[in-house]
Amino acid sequence: MDHTTPPQPEPCVVPPDAHTITIPAQPAAPPAAPAREPTGRRRAVRVAWVLGGLLALGATGAIGLDLLGDDGGKADTATPIAESASASASASASGPPKNDVDAPTDPSALTRPAYTAYNRIKADMAKEGITLSLTSGKRSWTHQQELWEEELKAKGSRQAAMRRVLPPEMSLHVHGLAIDIAPRAAQTWLDRKGSAYGWCRPYDNEAWHYEYKASYTKGCPTRKAGPWE
Repeated sequence: MDHTTPPQPEPCVVPPDAHTITIPAQPAAPPAAPAREPTGRRRAVRVAWVLGGLLALGATGAIGLDLLGDDGGKADTATPIAESASASASASASGPPKNDVDAPTDPSALTRPAYTAYNRIKADMAKEGITLSLTSGKRSWTHQQELWEEELKAKGSRQAAMRRVLPPEMSLHVHGLAIDIAPRAAQTWLDRKGSAYGWCRPYDNEAWHYEYKASYTKGCPTRKAGPWE
């Protein structure tokens, strides 16, 4: 009996990493695209930008016009604000005029055309030996309001008060286009010659009251009984 040990098979040695499965690296995912705003929202944003630009342009134009003046930069010709009691009422309905000084005995407070015409009549009266006296010219809105309220309280009715005083929204004294003068010789002179200078007496009941209007140089309008007409 052969006791020789038969050769043993060599053990199968498995390499340490034989069962390791290498998974290839996946490429990095591309960055997600930014979410698109809904079409309606994008359109609204564009419209808002367009409107904003138009508004900015409009504001710029308005500022330019304001700097130039309402007449587009034309020189101020000092056209009277109102030329009659009725016109004055509509022109003054919103309140006092810009030139709301109270200077009844200072003729220079009148509008420039009225002041120029006043100086002319004063000079021409003086040539005939008449001294023109301004008893009341440019009044402030507040002054006229006080006179009106006093007369209204004294007379008791609007129509009765208007026989001597007008409310500020109707008075041309407030706009520097009316004068009350003395003496009687100056009134008579202005009744006869005032139209040539733009001064006319509008009411029969106020011999001292005259109003200025450039077109009066063509002739005075028919005189009214009083300002209540």
